[in-house]
Formats: sequence, C-alpha cells, structure tokens
Amino acid sequence: MRYFLYLVFISLFFSNTGNSTSKIENLVYQLLNSEEINDYWHAEEQKAKIPVVVLLPRSVAMEDVKLRRSGQYVIFTHNPLSYKNLFIIKKINEENKEKTISFSYGREGISGMATYKKNGNSWVLKKINIVES
Repeated sequence: MRYFLYLVFISLFFSNTGNSTSKIENLVYQLLNSEEINDYWHAEEQKAKIPVVVLLPRSVAMEDVKLRRSGQYVIFTHNPLSYKNLFIIKKINEENKEKTISFSYGREGISGMATYKKNGNSWVLKKINIVES
C-alpha cells in the first residue's frame, strides 16, 4: 500500500510541476503564428529577424523543442546576451481556466499580453493585446 501511494504521489508531482515544454511550445506556437503578431515579422524584408529567438523566463524548462517560424527552427534561450533579436516571454500566469503570457519584441517596439482559454486538455489563444512604443 505504501509503495502504491508513493507511485501515485510521484506521478502526480511530475505531471503537475512547472510549465512543461509541450505546453509552452503550443502556447508560443499559437502566439508567434497569430495574425496580430504576423504583422510585425517582416522576415522577408529583414533577414536579421531569422531565426526567431524566444527568451523564456528561467522558471520555464527548456528541452528539445521543434518549433518552426519563417522556415527555420525557433531558438529558445534563457541567455539574453547571446542574441540581439529577442522575442521575450516576460511572464506566464495561470488562473482557473485562463493562461496569460506577457511578451515584448524590442526590434519592432511592441509589447503585449496573450490570453488563452482552457479547452479540454489544451489551451487555445483567444485574444492578444499589443501596445506599440
């Protein structure tokens, strides 16, 4: 019985800790490919914007994520000094059935908030508010 409870505890602990990469990958994919953000890429005009580099908060684990944008793999990093062209994920919050991501993209002078709603087992992007500076 003790062994069974230990296994249940371990499986619950590991299934609910932090932000799993697959969830973050899905959220970032929806954000980077949204119509609202699409207007700011201009990747065809400025090759310096490729590949897209996403700076993640240190609290978000990075693993081998295979996300593509503009024909190249997106680079995920925790080190802002390694790259000039950063799409910054500032903060990820989750409350009830809503998740928000605050972000900025300095190269285009924008910042904003993406709001996701829980739909079954997945998160769906519902709204993006963008502010130009």
